Amino acid sequence: MLDLAKPRGTHDFSELNSRSRQSPQSNSGPPRPTAIPQQPSWHGGPSLFPAVRASSGKALAYPEIMKVSVSLLLIAGWLNGVAVVRAADLPSGDSLIQRCIESEGGAKAIERAQTATMTGSVEITGHNISGPLEIYQQGDKSYTEIELPGIGKVEEGFDGKVAWESSVLAGARVKDGEELEAAKRASRISVLGNWNDYYKSAVTVGSEDVNGKPAWKVNMTPTEGSSVENYYFDRDSGLLVKMTQTLPTAMGDIPVEMTLGDYREVDGIQTPFLMTQSAMGQNMALHIEKVTYNAEIPPGKFDLPQDVKDIVAKKKF
Repeated sequence: MLDLAKPRGTHDFSELNSRSRQSPQSNSGPPRPTAIPQQPSWHGGPSLFPAVRASSGKALAYPEIMKVSVSLLLIAGWLNGVAVVRAADLPSGDSLIQRCIESEGGAKAIERAQTATMTGSVEITGHNISGPLEIYQQGDKSYTEIELPGIGKVEEGFDGKVAWESSVLAGARVKDGEELEAAKRASRISVLGNWNDYYKSAVTVGSEDVNGKPAWKVNMTPTEGSSVENYYFDRDSGLLVKMTQTLPTAMGDIPVEMTLGDYREVDGIQTPFLMTQSAMGQNMALHIEKVTYNAEIPPGKFDLPQDVKDIVAKKKF
């Protein structure tokens, strides 16, 4: 699947307490805002507030400072749509992943899906451009094709070893490094079932609203590469509703955000029929019309195109 696919940091009360004890009159500055990339790779440090003085000019006693600081922290969290949750109250990343798997239909139902075929349309939001979409997945292989008026055919794939993309405008290109690792993860029908094979850790860092509903945010650190991905799980349904990451590409690191919605049951599996992707100021909506699991994939669908084979041959030479 197209891998376009991180928000404000959590508040660390322990650090705030420690700094307040050490220097109750120090001014550590207002909380640092974090940029919204791809609108994914955004994890700021703990929010700290300046020391508070009474109207007399005397520094307030430590308990009073903490009372004011905590109040400001709660207000700031509310204004930013970020739920302030104590670390002790956060569910583990693994427990949220397991809940998501159950919400999708369970591990057995997902394991039965050996192949996936999706057809629909792609819309470049705000540009009145749309075209057909096809996605094929089997094991660790994938192939995606879209065709847009004025742009032509755009393809990308992974045959289990080589990740590539090709378009009429830019030609063919082979991915390597972190971009290759990201393609490996994106090629799976469900990467969460064996998430330990692809990620070193899954750490819950807080709760944020996604489309007006609270969701748990989990930092996922891949086993390969230095980038961190963020997964957002709806707190009510348990389903994955958003992903953010910074993708290393030939044009540099690009922050990307993907939202998932309109879940429908297909062969016992809750499947998103609407996915939106944002990158480099452009928004793309994938409207899925039909999903079929365990359908026969057309022969040669995952084979490398000849121009990609030529690039691979030159790299080996």
